[in-house]
Amino acid sequence: MKKTMINKSVIACTLISMLSLTACQDKNAAPAASGTKTVTFSVMTSDRFLELAKQKFEEKHPDIKIEIKESIAAPQMQQNAQTQQKGVMLMTGKPDPKNVEKYVSSVNTELMSGKASDIIVMDNLPFKKYADKKLLENIGDLMSKDASFP
Repeated sequence: MKKTMINKSVIACTLISMLSLTACQDKNAAPAASGTKTVTFSVMTSDRFLELAKQKFEEKHPDIKIEIKESIAAPQMQQNAQTQQKGVMLMTGKPDPKNVEKYVSSVNTELMSGKASDIIVMDNLPFKKYADKKLLENIGDLMSKDASFP
């Protein structure tokens, strides 16, 4: 449980950093009517943790809107008799392979058409194949070139 919380904290910090960098550097971000930029974020399944990171980022950066493109709805939570007393909710099962395939197919199509999200969660995706075809940008290179990035 502790390791999961640390991993989620690292992911949240990374996401916020990437969003900051992408919002500043992205030439394809669509300006909204009020002059704000929109940064799209592609995930297989969103969760409350990601939604909270989005909310906190948008509060700090009111000129940037984050659009989370979720491919598959989050699995339902179940509560069993043991955890009912403690008020703990448990996720059940692993992602359905059909849902994973749907996400991979969706991202493939977006990448090949040039209409991919600004940031893509690469879990379950053949990122090496995308990198070999020069479909991905190395965020580390962008970060090192940006003087405003710590």
